[in-house]
Amino acid sequence: MHGVTRSVTLDVTLNKAGTYPMIAAPALGFGASTASDRGTFGVGTGVPRVGDALTITTEAIESRAFQTKLLPLEQQAAKGK
Repeated sequence: MHGVTRSVTLDVTLNKAGTYPMIAAPALGFGASTASDRGTFGVGTGVPRVGDALTITTEAIESRAFQTKLLPLEQQAAKGK
């Protein structure tokens, strides 16, 4: 952060593991959070209006899923050719 590299510990939660419905591919949803003193990274701007909490929310879909499967709109377009 701000050109400073430090280790942080993330609290990670698996939100869901299953099949991504649009392309029937394996998928995971998870969130991670941490709180860190931004001053240790040399960032003091915005205090106290900007907090020290960091939250990450993301989905991961099996990487080869998009190579072999068409999304529903792509399927419709392919049928119209």
